[in-house]
Order: sequence, then structure tokens, then C-alpha cells
Amino acid sequence: MKRKVLFLFLGLILLFVVGCSSDSDDNTTSEEEGEEPVEISYMTAPADSEGAEQFIEEEIIGAFEEDNPDIDVNWITNEDPATLQRQQLASGGGPDVILMDGASTLSQFQKADYLVPLDEYADEYGWSDRYADWAYDIGFSDGELYGLPSEFESLLIWYNKDLFEQNGWEPPNNFEEFMSLNQSIHENGQMPFSFGTTDFRTANEWWLSVVFNAYVGPERFKEVLQNKIPWTDDVVQGAVETYRDMWQEGYISDQQSHAISTDDAWSLFYNEQSAMHMEGTWSLTRFSTDSPSFEVDYFVMPPWREDVEENVPIALGESGGINANSEHTEEAARFLDWYYGEEIAQKWLNHGKFLPVNSVDPNESEELGALGASVYETLQSAFEEDRTGYAAWTYWGANSEQYLWENIDGVLLGETPVEEYLEMTQEQAERDEEEDLLFEFEE
Repeated sequence: MKRKVLFLFLGLILLFVVGCSSDSDDNTTSEEEGEEPVEISYMTAPADSEGAEQFIEEEIIGAFEEDNPDIDVNWITNEDPATLQRQQLASGGGPDVILMDGASTLSQFQKADYLVPLDEYADEYGWSDRYADWAYDIGFSDGELYGLPSEFESLLIWYNKDLFEQNGWEPPNNFEEFMSLNQSIHENGQMPFSFGTTDFRTANEWWLSVVFNAYVGPERFKEVLQNKIPWTDDVVQGAVETYRDMWQEGYISDQQSHAISTDDAWSLFYNEQSAMHMEGTWSLTRFSTDSPSFEVDYFVMPPWREDVEENVPIALGESGGINANSEHTEEAARFLDWYYGEEIAQKWLNHGKFLPVNSVDPNESEELGALGASVYETLQSAFEEDRTGYAAWTYWGANSEQYLWENIDGVLLGETPVEEYLEMTQEQAERDEEEDLLFEFEE
């Protein structure tokens, strides 16, 4: 009996030891699995230069992973990330961090339940105090935060300063001087403006943004965007007709903007075949990495009517949110906080990208350069003096915006009457209102 008890006792001890060993092994395995980094992803177009690619891989992704060894970031590039991302989201997939073109896309994604509300993370990371109010507010839809603001952008006239000085040309102060300048350049045997859209038809919204803000004026144009004034309004019609007439004079790519690419247009400018190039502030990155053989300067488009003041069309280049399908929302929020954070914003400033982060100081940037510093000051002055307009990719209704840039070529070529073009735009604007896709302006 004693031996039986002893064997039973030893057996219990053995079972206990084996059990503890098994638990220990399970715990070890669990700990090892817990140490494996979580992978999160985001998608963009490929970087436009080796320098920009290196900056993203090292200064954004590499630095984040170093400080957050429990997270791996997968940067996915695609030539058409907006379309691919929409397809993935519609089928229940997509990257963890969602980068959107602007407020209209954010509103669409929110209403389709593609995005996670960010209010909880805003409190955790103090986002409401980090950004300029106007930019932060754009990330709200139906009273909740769904996106953080990326760089703010505008549209400027870049010009060949050497060529201007050689010919005695001056930046214009009004529409009469602007058209006189175009005529002088044209008579000199050069294109006034280079512009191309074959590879990116959406670029038509750049000229449309400039034209409507310069001709209609921001105050009245805001009412158009709210559907308080119809797109068929006489002043709006006058803006399109003036643009069409200017284009048909050959002042923009010799009436070939629909037949050449954006790269072709830049080549015309760099080769001094055109004296001016209208594009966004993002062009500073191009000038810093691929400097032309001449000095570049810029001016703001002057007003096209006497009762309109000079203004700077403003937009956010991007809004960043979190995919509702993501299994790693906490990690995605941590990356989002870094991606649109103070340190990255200051570094982006060196590359000519301006994030609306309150702590950014251009005086601390050694690489921004005189041209970039001047552009930054121009935009800040426009904010302070309330001289900002409304660029398409942030403030226009999604359906009307798309119709405008998709169909303007027909107007410029004389195939579509202006009246018909604007009547169809008004139909799309009414659809925007029905689908709750008009921008929510603060009254």
C-alpha cells in the first residue's frame, strides 16, 4: 500500500512537471509569436524621383519602424492607386491606411462605411491642436473625424524669369495685362503656356480651378459650390467662355493640351518653348530635384474681372484615414499619427511640401530655398488676409467635379456649347446634393 501511494504521488508530480513544461512551451511560443511585427499597408503612386523615394523609405517608413519595432509598414505603389483602392474597398479589402484625394473622396468613403471614425485617436494623440483649423475641419463628415490633412496646395503660374527679363515682360496685375502678355509671348514665336493631359485628364481641373476663382471670385463661387447659385449663372458662363477663347487663341499649348502629356508639357517649359507653366505648388519638388537651365519664378493669377480681388485657390492634396476592414486599427493610427506628424511635416518642408501643422517653421528649413520660402509666405499671407479660393479636389462636389474635367476638352475644341456643358454640370451638382456630397462649408 505504501509503495502504491508512493508511485501515485510520483505520478502526480510527473504529470505536474510535464504540464508545467507544456505550459512553458506554449507560453514561449506565444511570446515568440507576440514578438513578430504586425504588418500594416498603405498605397500611393510611385515616387516622382529617386530622392523622394529614398526620403519615404528612410525618413518616413524606416524611422517609424525603428521607433516601433512591433510594426512593419508595407508601402504599395501603383500607377492608379485611387482606382485600385476603390475596387479593393468595394470588395472588402484594401490597405490599412487609406490615402484619399480630398474631402469629396473622404465623404464618399465615409458614406460607404469604408472608414473608421478617428475621434478616439484624436483625443489620444492631440490632433485637434496640431493642425490649422481650416485643414483639420475638412476631415470631418457627419460630425465625426475620418481623415487627417496632408499638404495644402495651390495653383501658381511658373515662368521663365530669364526669358521675361530678356523681353521686358512683367507679371500681370489684371486680366488686360495678362492677355497682353500672352499675345506678346505668342508673337515672339513661343507658347505662352505649356499644358498637357493625355496621361492625366483630371489635370483639367487645375485650369478650371484657376479660371472660376479668378473670374467668378471666391465669394460668389462658394455659393455656386453650395448650389445657392446655379452653374448656369451668367458669370459662370462668362468664365468658361473666356477660358475657351483664350485656349482657341493658341495661348495654351497651341491648342494641343488634350493631345500631349504632362511630361511633354514640362519638357516644353524646360526647353524654353513655352514661357509659362500653370501647375501646383507641388512643382517645387520638381524644381529642387531637376533644376532647369534658367531661373524660375512665379506669380498668382490676377483677377479676370474688375470686381474680383486676387485670390489663391487652396486645396488639401490628400486626407489620410483608416480602413474599416483593417485588423490593425491601433497600429494604423500610430502610423497615421507619425505620417502626418510634426517631425515629418518639418522634413517635408525641405522638399517643398507644406503640411498644415502649426509647429512647422520655414526658418528652420535649410533646404527649402528662396523660391519655396516665397511660395510658403504667399500662401500664408493669403490665409491671413482671407484671399483664398476653392480648388476642385477639395471643395467641389464629386459628380460635378468629374463631369467638368472630363468634358471641358469638348468645349475648348468647339464641339460642345458652353450652355450645354454647364446645364449638364448643374444636373451633376443636384445629384451631389441628393447624395450629400456637397462640401460642408462653415457658415
